[in-house]
Amino acid sequence: MEPVLDFEKTLGSLNFLGVDEKYKYENGERTNETVYAYKLGSKTQGEQIVVKTPNKVELDYLQECELVNPECKMYVQMNGDFGTIGYSWKADDIKVSGGISSPKQSK
Repeated sequence: MEPVLDFEKTLGSLNFLGVDEKYKYENGERTNETVYAYKLGSKTQGEQIVVKTPNKVELDYLQECELVNPECKMYVQMNGDFGTIGYSWKADDIKVSGGISSPKQSK
């Protein structure tokens, strides 16, 4: 199930907190491709979210940024009879707020 969200209202302003480079998985199998997991502080959610993107973008700590073509998928993590709904965020790219694209580094 894919929720229909107004990302601007749902997340509010986003601030860069950090980034991790990870291997991409397809159908449970690790590939040789990498993705970047950006840790972003969401003002509206009041917590950190992790957004995966194929591009590495140079951002300064706490710099305000925007997601390009964001997607959100829900999943359920079961622990016995108790389920927790989680959200998986991804985007085509991340850019500095104000419409200026950040410089990208090659992989």
